[in-house]
This record gives sequence, structure tokens and C-alpha cells, in this order.
Amino acid sequence: MIPTSILNPSLSRLRRGILCSILAGGAVLPGSPLLAADAQSAQPYTIDSGPLATALTAFAARAGVTVQFDPGLTRGLESGGLDGRYSVDSALATLLSGSGLTVVDQGNGVYTLVRSDNTSLRPLEVSADHYANQSAGTGAYTFEGSSFGRGLGERQNVPQSGSVVTRAQIEDQNLTTLREVMQRVTGVTVEDYGAGAAQFLSRGFAIDTISIDGVATGSTGNGTHGVGAPDMALYDRVEVLRGPAGLLQGAGEPGGGINLARKRALADTTRQFNSSVDSWGGYRLEADLSGALSQDGALRGRAVTVYEELDSFIDDIDSRKTVLYGTIEYDLAPTTTVSVGGSATRADRVPYVGWPVGPDGEFGDFKRSTNLGSDWNSKEERPKHLFIELEHLFANGGEAKINLSRRTGDFDYKLNYTTTTIDPETNEVGRIALNRGGSRDDLALDAYLNQPFRLMDRDHSVLVGVSGRKNESDLYTGVNYDYPPVNVYDPVRDLPLPEFEYGPRSKSETKQYGLYSRTNLAVTDSTTLVLGGRLSHWETGPDSTHEEKGQFTPYAGVIQSLQPDLSVYASFAEIFQPQTATDRDGKVLEPRVGNQFELGVKGQLNQGRLDYSAALFRIIDENRAIADALIEDASVAGGKVRSQGLEAELSGRPLPGVDVVIGYAYTDTELLEDADENAEGKPFAPGTPEHSLKLWGQYGFAGGSLNGLTLGAGMEYSSGIHTERDGARYEQGSYATLSARAAYQIEPGTTVSLTGTNLTDRHYYSRIIGGGRQNYFGDPSQLVLALRTQF
Repeated sequence: MIPTSILNPSLSRLRRGILCSILAGGAVLPGSPLLAADAQSAQPYTIDSGPLATALTAFAARAGVTVQFDPGLTRGLESGGLDGRYSVDSALATLLSGSGLTVVDQGNGVYTLVRSDNTSLRPLEVSADHYANQSAGTGAYTFEGSSFGRGLGERQNVPQSGSVVTRAQIEDQNLTTLREVMQRVTGVTVEDYGAGAAQFLSRGFAIDTISIDGVATGSTGNGTHGVGAPDMALYDRVEVLRGPAGLLQGAGEPGGGINLARKRALADTTRQFNSSVDSWGGYRLEADLSGALSQDGALRGRAVTVYEELDSFIDDIDSRKTVLYGTIEYDLAPTTTVSVGGSATRADRVPYVGWPVGPDGEFGDFKRSTNLGSDWNSKEERPKHLFIELEHLFANGGEAKINLSRRTGDFDYKLNYTTTTIDPETNEVGRIALNRGGSRDDLALDAYLNQPFRLMDRDHSVLVGVSGRKNESDLYTGVNYDYPPVNVYDPVRDLPLPEFEYGPRSKSETKQYGLYSRTNLAVTDSTTLVLGGRLSHWETGPDSTHEEKGQFTPYAGVIQSLQPDLSVYASFAEIFQPQTATDRDGKVLEPRVGNQFELGVKGQLNQGRLDYSAALFRIIDENRAIADALIEDASVAGGKVRSQGLEAELSGRPLPGVDVVIGYAYTDTELLEDADENAEGKPFAPGTPEHSLKLWGQYGFAGGSLNGLTLGAGMEYSSGIHTERDGARYEQGSYATLSARAAYQIEPGTTVSLTGTNLTDRHYYSRIIGGGRQNYFGDPSQLVLALRTQF
């Protein structure tokens, strides 16, 4: 029986959730593997007989290895399974017995399936790489591919720092939104805006571009009017590049880039289901179905659906969300695949804008559950995404891909803003009422060709691509400035919806397109030179009122291999970020420019199952808009900032049964030049902690009385944040939060887990900007009970 203390009072929601799960007919995402094997020693395995592809996938997940194969090789083939103790090699040989197939050991725990009479071939060059390009089913916290390393193969070959959050980590930590994922990424700070919207910072700068399968499509929108973070049920993994990502993405902030790798259609039938309830009274259901739509598996499809109802630790704040995702893939030829699909989300939330603070640097002592909003506050979001992709793999290892993506969305929200600090005599804050909404339309295209070539007895490659984006918005805003103030210790919330005064609609359009190229030159057997650049065009309107033509941003790097699993690198990247601020003559300021230098090391341990990296970086960002000292409401391009620091990460499987992710970041930001000389020398991003540490680890027991049990624990540490506003300083000191997980595999494919976050119920502010709003408490303690099953 589930304890009622976990279910909270919302039993009616649970009943509806159970009914929805029955109607969905699905059942869920696979649990994390509980057993990791050393390839040199025999371990116990029990794999049911059945389709060969299913048996290989199950074995790879439990053994902690990667088995790459073209599904066409396994179609119609059966395996007798496993029951006993095997080494990795003997287990694979047993599974493949009588199939006419064998594996080629690629090293680092990676095996490639080939026909027995053709083991000298390089099958990865002629098989659809997106099958090998999925982290689901591996059970690993490491993944070597990345869209940011397009054409470079393993992440070891990318001369820049980054992280990958795999499907296993997403499921193990019950991460359901991009916001939750980014909170676990090394060096990333999450700034909340309430109602699911958030902004992500890296190296002190906002990450303003989110890509899907390598196609930059704009962000989810910042501020309260942004849409909620993408749902993780639709994606296989999240890739994060730290530092400028302009070579592939175009204009943008220098902090980094995010790529969401979507789930692909599979030829082998899988039915997965996940259900969960939490101690705040919410519940969530996921169903994921994939399989062949033709007898030969050349046509296949996948569908994912999500329904959730969530409560909050804040009074009367809740949300309801439905997500649908579908994709179909068809092999036009063994090496050519077309994919089409889309997703639609319907979310209804109650928004909030944080809490006010006192005028002299002090915080209010009200409860975290205090809601200063009115009971008519509401927010509707209707984002949609459509895509089509054509991919061709050449026999020499080259690749060509075209991807067209369109994201649209309507939204409308009504809420009241608190606008002043807390009056120390009346305990009141001023408010205004606001209604804002409209539509957005983001259209993006990316096409590239990556080809290897041989010169002077060495293998090299060249990448050439073109990309373009058009972002349009049409917004309306209504305001009521006469909305009454509220007492923060005794808020009155049952006020009528006021009349709004609407201004003219605000329409905007931004276009950018560019040509990019990168060449990888093997200078010696151990030295690779990476040279690239992007030629960009950018304009904004609605009537193309400003444009930047022929902006060239170079990129260069060098990688020195010290041994097969260890390399050092250095890289240089320039920054290009257009501005919209105007000078005293009404002219738009020149773009922000600058550069980043990075020096790092990347390596692998435990036969490639454990990745480690460390990087030193320094970013200079110039021409930032600052206030004109002589003309009010005018700006000059005179600001200059610097960000520098160190990042280090360890992720993967150091020992059999043990999975870890450890990330540390030291970030030092400084305002070098500003209109206010008193501000120079101070941090330009005081909301980014100087030191941050994020830990997660778990151990899966194999054999004995604890067989099937997994125990995990984690910690997130921040050295603190602050802000200075109107002569007052607001500061949140250092803090740490603890998390833990216990999971049990009831039977193969079915796992029940209990996860707890902020177990000590630490009170802290996760974001501070001072003033009357958008100071946010960190989440209190929460328990999540989840059931995952697959068949």
C-alpha cells in the first residue's frame, strides 16, 4: 500500500491518473540497469529468449557496454538468451549463436555488429548512425556523440568543454523537464521566472539558443511570458556545450548552447510506461510506443504521450499539462532515411512572479508558501513543433543531412505584479495587473555535408553547411496601474479581475542565415588542427529596420593526443551578438563582439566507461550597451566584461554497478568598463555562484539478498549569490541540498523507486534580483514515488 503521506490529499487526481494509464494501454520507460560487468570477468546474466535485437539491447544495458548495429541485420532473427555466468565476449557469442553475425570490438566498451563473413568492413560507415546515436538502453551516464561535434565523432575530438545528460541519468533522477536537467549540469545556473519558465546561465551569460537535433530554433522564451521548459519524455538526452556555440548556431550569447536529441522510431516493438506521484499532491503518466510499420522494418514509428497534474509548495499554485509526440521514419535506401514528426503541448498553469524584499537589503520573513497573486491569475501555453529530416550516409564515412523545423505557439497570461519593496511600516507592496499574450513562429533550416578525405597519407575531414532562422512574434499587452497594494503577511487574494488598458500590438521579426565550415587536419599521428568559421547575415524588423551583413566569426582549435584515451586541447572562438539598443541619434548600436580562449584536458578510464575533463576559460565581451552619460534614454557601445574560470567533470561507471556524475565550476565574472565607474571591478553576473559543486552517485546490487536493489545519493552546493539594487545589497549565503534514491527491480523491465530532493528542507533563495518581484525560494523537500515498466 502507498503511504497516504506521500499521496497527499489529492486522491481524486491519483484515481484519474490510474484511469488515464489504463486508457493509455502503455507501459513504460525502462528502469536503470542494476548490474555493470567487467569485460574481463564472468558475471551472472539472465536474458529471456526472443528477438535478437531485444536480447542485445537488454544485455548491453546490464553489462554497461555499447552494441552498435543496423536493425536491418537483426530483423527476423531470434536469440536463445542467457542464463548463467559469462564474460562480455562469451555472452555476445552466445546471444549471436546461429545468427550468422558477430561483433567487432571497437575498444572502450563499444562493439559493432557485422556479418560473420565480413568482419573486416567498417559497418558504421554505411549504417544509419542514429541507431547508434541513442543513449536509451545503454544504462550509461556517458555518451560520446554530440551534435555540437558534428562530423568529429567522439566528444573527445571536440576542443571545447561540454556535458551530456543521458537517458539513464534522466530516468534515475526523475528529471521530467529541461529546467530540472539543467540544474544538474556542471557550471549551469537556473534562473526561475515562475510557472515553469526559466533562463539558463553558463559562465555568467544566458544560454539564448536551444537546438533540436542540431537545428537552432530559438529559446523557449525568457521572463514570465516564456513558455515552460521542454518535457524530457520526448528526448533521448540533453547535450550542453559550454562557451560560444556560434559556429553552428549563429548569433548568440557566449555562455553556451543546448541541444535536445529527440527519441527516434525503432524497428523493434517496445512498449514503455512510467507513472509517478509526489508528496506535493501531483502525479504524472507517460506512455511510449515504438515499432515497425512494415514487415521489413524499413518503415517505423514512435508515439509518446504525457499527462500530468502538479501542485506546488506555494498556496494555490498548480499546473496541468498534456504532451503528444509522434515520428515516422522510412529507409529510402539502406543508407538514406527520412524522418517526419511533431509534438504539441497544452499547458494550463497558475503563474507567480516571486517575492518582494525589504528596502535596506533584508528579506521578508514570510513563509515560502505565501502567494501574493490574485485568485484569477492564469496562464495558457500551446506550443507546437514540426520537423522533417533527410539523412544520407556515404560508404567512405561521410554524411549529408537536411533538417527543417518549425516551432509555433500561442500563449496568454493574466496576473498581478508586485512592483515595490516591502514598506516597513505597513508591510505592503504596490501592484499592477497585467494581461499579455500573443503568438510566436520560429522557422529553421540546417543542411550540411561532412566528408573525409585523405591527404599526405593522413585522414582528414571537411564540413560545409548552411543554416537559417526566422523568428516572428505578435504580442499584445494590457495593464491596470490602479490595482490595490497587498499586505505580504496577510494577503487578500479574492479580488475581481480588473479592466485592462491595451496598447498597440507589438510585432517583431528577426532573420539570420549563414554559411559555416570546419576542417579537421591530422597534422601528425597525434595532433589534430581544427579550423572553421561562419559568415553570417542578421536583420530585425518588422520591416528590416536594422541588419548586419557579412559578419565573419572564426573558430580554431588544436588537439594533442597523449595516449589513446587522453588528450589536451586549446581553442579560440569569437563572439557575435547583435543589439537593439539605440544611440543619441536613434541608430542601433554595433554588435557585441569578443572572444573566448579555452585550454582543457579530456580522457577516459575503465575501458571508456568513465569520462573525465577539465577546462580553463577566459571570455572577453565588448561593445555592450550602457547608458549614455549625457542623453537620457540613449545608449553607447562602451561596456566590457570578463568571465574566467575552471570547470571539471567526471561521469560514468568507475566500478561495476557504480554510476557517478561529479561536476565542479569556478566562475569569476567582472565588469571592466561601465557608465557607472563605481560598478567597475564588481561581478557582472552576481547571480552566478563563484563556486558550484554537483554530485550524484548510485550503486546497483547484483546477486545475494539485495539483488535488484539500487541506492543513490547526491548533493548540490552553491557558494552563494547576491545583487545590489538602489544602494542596497541582498545576499544569499552558501548552501547545499541533499537528494537520495532507492529503487528495486521487481522483475526484468519493471522498477519501482522512491526519490527525495532537498532532504534536509534547506531554506534558501535560488534567485535574487532585489526590488518587488522575481526573488525565488528554492524548492522545499519533496518525495517522488515512480513505477517504470517495459515489455
